[in-house]
Amino acid sequence: MQRILFFLTFTAILAATLPAIAEPDYHITEAMPGDGIYSMLRRYGLDQYSCNFDQFYRLNNLRKNGHLIVGRKYQLPILIYTFNGKTIRSSIGINDWNTALRIQKYNELMLERNMRPESFKKDRVLWVPFHELNCPNPDLEIPSPVENSPEEERPTSST
Repeated sequence: MQRILFFLTFTAILAATLPAIAEPDYHITEAMPGDGIYSMLRRYGLDQYSCNFDQFYRLNNLRKNGHLIVGRKYQLPILIYTFNGKTIRSSIGINDWNTALRIQKYNELMLERNMRPESFKKDRVLWVPFHELNCPNPDLEIPSPVENSPEEERPTSST
């Protein structure tokens, strides 16, 4: 009887601690026509940090400068945590207020851009960009995409 009681107690304790120990999942998205790695990461606001590119290659077993296949699903360097309804800091186990604030603003931006269906406060799904926990200082300057081709900007002359 004591063994059964011990086993049940041990199992309950283990079950309670597993979510805290488990690694978070990564957000998954599908490649769209015309997508490259840079454009996909730019769409999610991850293109200013080299560690996001490195993590993207690792997560998806790709070589640097590899190509994406339209319709295939790829893991993005966005960690998925369960929001505990209290604070971002307690949800992901950090103490830094500024990091938590940047994560909140990131989630609000993704909601505004319709990249996520609901607020993290509603669905309790918190997106944490990989760089926020691993390399918080931008180290890449990638120019924005060109909207008009140079040929379109030249005035035409009539002779």
